[in-house]
Amino acid sequence: MSASQNNLSLIVNQQDTSGVNIINRSYTATYAGTGAVLINGILTTTGATAISFPPNLTNAMQVLIKNTHATANIRIDWTPTLATGSIIAGRLTPGSVLALWQAVSGSSGAITALTGTADVANATYELFLGG
Repeated sequence: MSASQNNLSLIVNQQDTSGVNIINRSYTATYAGTGAVLINGILTTTGATAISFPPNLTNAMQVLIKNTHATANIRIDWTPTLATGSIIAGRLTPGSVLALWQAVSGSSGAITALTGTADVANATYELFLGG
């Protein structure tokens, strides 16, 4: 058995005006990894801030980040392995979530660096990193 079983369960549905599901899908992804960490973080400035990986994780195969701030917008940049620079992964408005969940081992789909840039100081987020 692996040191860490990282699992994602996701339910997506769209409802009509009566509350009846028009689209209803359930997704699961699992990864037999070596570790994971859950971070409650704060971007203390409005400048780009590197988000550190834990010492035992150099390639993140699973990344899930949620903007937990009431008013801040957070831009997320990440650097994929085999890339020469970072790319904009998304702009998270309050309450928004961004996820990358690789289910197959190997570093080619991993993230090696993560940066957050908020439009207000002290923007909060929750982050899961797994590998």
